[in-house]
Amino acid sequence: MKSLAVSDQEKILDLQEFFNTINVSNKRLIGIKESIIQLLKELVKYKIIHNQLEIVFKSGKKEEGLIKILTASDITRRIKYLKFTENIKNQI
Repeated sequence: MKSLAVSDQEKILDLQEFFNTINVSNKRLIGIKESIIQLLKELVKYKIIHNQLEIVFKSGKKEEGLIKILTASDITRRIKYLKFTENIKNQI
């Protein structure tokens, strides 16, 4: 998760770039999406990132959401990136 390595409070997970670089079956893609969501949920659980999420679509449309209720079907190829915020209290 390249976006977590950047020392900036605001994190961007570039799904457009991710989808463009992988070529797997739909079943495997669902598994990958579920793994990404599970990782994000664990980061929320351990208060590394905030639960609030902004979904930015390729069309420019933006939606607010919560990582805790994110599902694999929410992550589509129409999404450009996910934006979330690091919990400053956990910075070392």
